[in-house]
Amino acid sequence: MDILGQMATPATSVDACTSDGFHLNNGIKTSGGSGVLLLDGEAFQWRPWANSQNPNARIGDLLSNVGIMSIPETGFGMLTMLYPKPDLLLIGTGSRLWMLSKEARTYLGSLGIRVDVMDTANAAAAYNLLATERGVDTVGAAFLPVGWRGLVK
Repeated sequence: MDILGQMATPATSVDACTSDGFHLNNGIKTSGGSGVLLLDGEAFQWRPWANSQNPNARIGDLLSNVGIMSIPETGFGMLTMLYPKPDLLLIGTGSRLWMLSKEARTYLGSLGIRVDVMDTANAAAAYNLLATERGVDTVGAAFLPVGWRGLVK
């Protein structure tokens, strides 16, 4: 019995996670080490480590010396402009699970968004399922490439 057989697949579901990008089912392929932000049926390149205060920032700067991932508010700037905001944001942290900082969780909570953090491969699978079941307007995703291993400083 195919319970999802009658449901349309979202245009931004993830077909493949590569070491430096993603392949989406709408034909878009990203590469070059950027992440992807999937919101309301649209896909955006996501580089949360890059900001105007530190133009030389690197992806490794997201991790503290104890392995807590600190994504600055500017990394979620797109969410402040989106209406309605997703109820749930799945965050993929690369090849392994890293804990998300309390500050990032509090900020997303202040926007009315619940957060679930996983390694990117599992987060992409969860996104595909939830976006199909609940719709892309209620579920969003922010994924780092699976090739990012996160080196603790």
